Amino acid sequence: MEIDPDPRDDGVADAIVPPSAAPLDLGRVAISSPIETTTTTPPIASHRRVDMTPSVRAAAARAVARPVHHRDVLTELQRDFVHAARHAVLATIAPDGRPRLVPICFVVHGIQPVLYTPIDDKPKREANPLAITRVQDIVADPRVSILVDRWDEDWTRLAWLRCHGLATILGLDGSDVGDVADRALITGALRAKYPQYEMHRLETRPIIRIEFEHATSWGALDAF
Repeated sequence: MEIDPDPRDDGVADAIVPPSAAPLDLGRVAISSPIETTTTTPPIASHRRVDMTPSVRAAAARAVARPVHHRDVLTELQRDFVHAARHAVLATIAPDGRPRLVPICFVVHGIQPVLYTPIDDKPKREANPLAITRVQDIVADPRVSILVDRWDEDWTRLAWLRCHGLATILGLDGSDVGDVADRALITGALRAKYPQYEMHRLETRPIIRIEFEHATSWGALDAF
C-alpha cells in the first residue's frame, strides 16, 4: 500500500493508491550487479556519536518540509520492490554506536522517497510509546537504514534493497501527526495493507517518518 499525492492539489493532499495500481515489470531476470543511486548529500559514514553534528539534526528537520521525488533516490524497480514488500528491517543507532535492528510494518509515499512506520499496539516492553528504544535512538540520532529482501529457494529470484535516510517522529509531543487529514491517509494506508491494524489505535500513536537519501540494491528486483 502506498500514499500518492492527489494531482488536483499539486501534491499537497494525499490519496491512497492500491498496490495493483503500481506499474510493475513482471518479467524474470538473472541476478545482476548492484544498482546504486546517491543523492548529493549522502549520509555520514561513521556510526560514532561524535559525528552527530547539529547539521545532521537540521537536515532531518528540513526533510519534512523539502519534497523530493522518489526518482531522485530510487529507480523505478527499487521503488516497486519496496512498495510490494510486506515487511522490512529498520536499523537505528544505539547510544553505544551499535546498530539496533527491528522488523517493521510500513507504507511508502507514492511520489516522495518517504516511508511511514507506526509505533503500533503490538506488545512491547515499554507502555509509553515514546520510551521505546527505536524512538529514543531516533531522537538522539536521526540516521537510520531500512533493509527489504526477498528470499527464494530459486536463487535467480534473490534480491535486496538497502536505504539510508533521516527519520523524524511524527506526534512526538503527543499532538496529532501534522494535519488530521495526513494522519488519516497514513493510518488508512496502513490498515489497507495490514488488516490486523483495524484493532490498533494508530490515531493516537507516534509514527516514524523516514526520508531516503541513498539506496543500494542487488538481484532480481522485478522477479515478482
